[in-house]
Order: sequence, then structure tokens, then C-alpha cells
Amino acid sequence: MSQALLSFADAAEKPFKKITDIMFKLTLLILAMMPIPIILDIVGRDVVGVAVPGVIEVEELCMVLLLFLGLPTAEITKTHIAIDFLTNRFKPWVNKTLDVGYCALSSGFLIIAGYWSWQQAIMKSTNASAELLIPIWPFLAVVGVSMYITAGINLVNGIRSVAALLDEKKGAFAALAIVLGILFVLIPWWFPIFDLGFPRSTLGVLGWAVMIILLFLRLPLAYSMGIVGTVGLCLVSKTNAAGLAIVGIAPYTSMVSFVLVSVPLFVLMGEITSKSGISRDLFEAASIWLGRMPGGLAISAVAGCAGFAAICGESLPT
Repeated sequence: MSQALLSFADAAEKPFKKITDIMFKLTLLILAMMPIPIILDIVGRDVVGVAVPGVIEVEELCMVLLLFLGLPTAEITKTHIAIDFLTNRFKPWVNKTLDVGYCALSSGFLIIAGYWSWQQAIMKSTNASAELLIPIWPFLAVVGVSMYITAGINLVNGIRSVAALLDEKKGAFAALAIVLGILFVLIPWWFPIFDLGFPRSTLGVLGWAVMIILLFLRLPLAYSMGIVGTVGLCLVSKTNAAGLAIVGIAPYTSMVSFVLVSVPLFVLMGEITSKSGISRDLFEAASIWLGRMPGGLAISAVAGCAGFAAICGESLPT
């Protein structure tokens, strides 16, 4: 049984890897092109005195594509942010059981969020950006597709964990983890049946407690916050449709922010300086001048950062 599951997981993973590779290359292309409108706008303002229209809108929409085209890559390479210092002490089969529960939990969340992102894309099919009149629905559709693909990768990882538990004769724990994960995702549907009448403050405290527990049990940060937030919205809004509608639009609206554009561009700048050797040359130049002084290593590092800050206009990220 376990060998059949592993064979199925291997076969299912191949198309996901191809799709993820294409999406990752598109992410790199978008990241490489993002500085161009900003540079043109700066040059136009300083040289001609004319601003390039729609730069903010273009950059904001690129942020949406950048994040959600890269999301499946983070899942397939298992590079999500997670806290594992506690679970490292657990036995291997316990961690595999947790992995099965996480896959059921996060896959259910991604499928629900992806579906409602598609619904938002359909409802906003006539909406467009304010300045350049770029249709919004394709970007919402990308959010939905990305979540579906990530959910599929999650399910493949879960199947592998189930197979590992079956090899260790722990199939009952795998089944229990799957049931608990599904029940948690479906809380907005079955919890109101009991009509406990918790006030919002109590729900908020419970939400924080559950999120902290999930984090310390190694559920990735993005899923911990997303799942608890989704369940909380549905419970607070009294109607699942209202809460899930917010879940469908929130991934898009949270990334349409010009302030966040600086994050990937600083990462790009760091990669360029690392690969080109600029940062090393700055430090070596500072070390030649200041290295012989007492505390020369620290002074050289600060001087190199100061030189880089003078170039990029910001000291803290250096």
C-alpha cells in the first residue's frame, strides 16, 4: 500500500515541478523588470520634468504576481518560515503524523481560499485600475490558480507522509491527523451548531492561542495566520459567505501596496551586489584605509555599510 502511494506521489509531483519551474522563471522575469518603470519615472521627472503615468499601479500589480507565482516554489522546496525547535525533539513518526495533519489543514485552507479568489475574479470582471484601466480579474485569477497548485503540492507531500506512517504501522495516526485537520478547516460550518455564544474578545484570545500552538507545532507561519484568520473571520461575521468573501479578496488587496515594492527590490539589489562583488570591494577598500586602527574590523564593516548606504539612500537595510 505504501509503495503504491509513493508511486502515485512521484507521478503526481512531476507536472507540479514543471509548472512550478515555469512560474518561478516568470517570477524572476517580473522581478528583473520591476526596476525599469521606476527608473524611467525618476529620469523623466529629473530630466524632462514629466512623470511616467501609472508607475505605482504597475508596481503594485507586479507585487501580486511576484508573490503568488512564487508561492508554489516555496511549497515544493519547503522553504516556508516555520518554528521547529520544539518538534525536533519529537520522534520521527510523531513529526510525520503532524505533517499529515498540516497537509490536510493547509490544503483545505488553500482550496477554500483559491475558490473564493476565483469567485472574486468573476465578480470583479468589469473592475479596472484607476489610472491605466488594467483589468483586475486576471490577477485575482492568478491568486486562485497559485493556491490550487500549492494545495496540490501540499497533498503530494501529505501522501508521502501517510506512506511513511503506513510503513511504521502507524496508519491509525495518519487517519486521525487527516480527520482533525479537515475538522479544523470546517470549523465555520460545524461550530455554530453548538451556539456557544462566545463574545468577540473570547474568540480573539482563542484565535491567538491556537495560532501560537500551531506555530510551535511547526505549521508554517503563512498557513497558521491564514487558517486562524479565515476561521475567525467566518465566526465573527456570523455568515460564512461574508467571511469567505473577505478571504477571497484579502490576498490580493494585502499585496497591492507600493510600500512593499521595496522588499523584493532590496533583495534583488542584495543579490546583484553579492554576485558582482561590489559589497566585497567596498569592505576591502574600507579595510585598507581603516583596518590597522584598533577595532579595525568593526570600523571597516561600518564604513563599508556607510558607503553602500550612500549609494542606495538607506542605511538600515545595509
